[in-house]
Amino acid sequence: MIAAANSGPIIARSGLDFLGSSVSSIMVRYRATQSGSLKLFWGNENGGPSSIRTLTSTPAYVANSGYAIATFDLSTHPEWVGRNIKSLRFDLISTGVTTIDYIRGSGALAANAGDNVQLPGPGLGSNEILKPSFATTSLLGGPTDRISFGFDAKQGVTYRLMASPDMSQGSWRVVNQVTADVDDRYELQADEGTSRQFYRVEFDFPAQ
Repeated sequence: MIAAANSGPIIARSGLDFLGSSVSSIMVRYRATQSGSLKLFWGNENGGPSSIRTLTSTPAYVANSGYAIATFDLSTHPEWVGRNIKSLRFDLISTGVTTIDYIRGSGALAANAGDNVQLPGPGLGSNEILKPSFATTSLLGGPTDRISFGFDAKQGVTYRLMASPDMSQGSWRVVNQVTADVDDRYELQADEGTSRQFYRVEFDFPAQ
């Protein structure tokens, strides 16, 4: 679960390389405190995200109406089908708070793109870009701005929360880590102030 507030928040990923034809649709389960729609942009070999490589979710969301599923049907879009997808961007509702529960592709998007946030194993299909309940992100108040990452952990696995200002090579640093004693829900926090940061969670399996 990811919560974002105001200022036209986006979820973006570049550096991808997968065939659009392997994914017929993308589903986003979300809720919001304001009315509006989600937008999906993408880049391919013809260019980056633009007005000819975008879809808007329908129907429009009604504020505070609970979770809804936005489906982006990509099965006939000429800039998606047969193209090599290089980047994805989701524009959330630009006012209020939008909470994303999951983002899923109908085909092998996560497996091809390497963009999934999941552990390997039974029950975690390759079409999960963000598995429901695997990861939650919360903004915490207090003397400094903190971000809390919650996730379903497996016993013996070490998880590292990494941060980077720009996702460039060599810029990632460890801000917190934990080794799970049991299969349970764990949480890692980052005190990052107000500067923009990108985050990822890495994990190491125990030696056999």
